[in-house]
Amino acid sequence: MQILKEIKLSRLVLAIAITLFMADTVPHPNLSDGLLKNSWSLIQGEPATAAPSDTTIAGRN
Repeated sequence: MQILKEIKLSRLVLAIAITLFMADTVPHPNLSDGLLKNSWSLIQGEPATAAPSDTTIAGRN
């Protein structure tokens, strides 16, 4: 278990944070926006969907 003593926790956390940041910000054609972009939109006050869809129960007459 000597290797566990040599691992620096701050470097491990930094490596995980950088990996998650890169994975979240790189665009992919089959995926929606990442967590950071969705969070930024919520902070700026932009609605996630501008128009209600046809499947909305309250919108039917």
